[in-house]
Amino acid sequence: MAYSPINTNYRYVMNGEGNFFTSTDGGTTWTETTGFNGPNGNYLYGAKIIPSQIELGKVYVAGSGYSNPPVYVSTNNGASFNALSNGIPNTMVYNLAITPDDKLLFAATEVGPYVYIASNDQWYDLSEGSAPDQIYWAVDYLPLTKTARFGTYGRGIWDFVIDNNSSSINKITDNKLFIYPNPTSKILNIKNNTNEIFVYNISGKLMIKTYNNKINVSDWKNGVYIIRTKKFVKKFVKM
Repeated sequence: MAYSPINTNYRYVMNGEGNFFTSTDGGTTWTETTGFNGPNGNYLYGAKIIPSQIELGKVYVAGSGYSNPPVYVSTNNGASFNALSNGIPNTMVYNLAITPDDKLLFAATEVGPYVYIASNDQWYDLSEGSAPDQIYWAVDYLPLTKTARFGTYGRGIWDFVIDNNSSSINKITDNKLFIYPNPTSKILNIKNNTNEIFVYNISGKLMIKTYNNKINVSDWKNGVYIIRTKKFVKKFVKM
């Protein structure tokens, strides 16, 4: 069950069969969404419901994606839903978190940490080989530090900093190329590199060749880019 932070009389419930119910009077009466069989929840934690923080009547739901998309959104208070499936595999989503402006939606899944960028209508894998291949049970967004914090099944807590002005990040290893913040809208920082850097767009066009470990991408188009050095290949998202 969840309720809107804008108006707590707007409440939402989804049962174990994926049936979704809404109330606009604080739970006195409920309306079932017709023609929608949402994702079933985990046997222990159930499905995840997260209402928008800025748009009344907008609500996200997530759960099992093995026979259907794992994440859906409604913009009409549950009257109908649309799948958010671009870029996310058919897997179990255990938890969701959202930024206060609704621009980024984070998903803790059975196959890794994911972020949905609303302006791109696309999910992206946040780990890119820099975090463990493990089940991610939980996620929370910390607005003060602009950090998505994920909890794993036995491999600790992993932070992904979204702030473009951040000068540090919690997970840096000595033997891996590390880029942050990812996604980014302005400055991309590169750690543990002493080689020439080549950045390509998704079509293979060379965007920049440099030794500078800070790259300003503010004028680039939104999308996925590939960084190549002598030892590493990484992807990042411009948003």
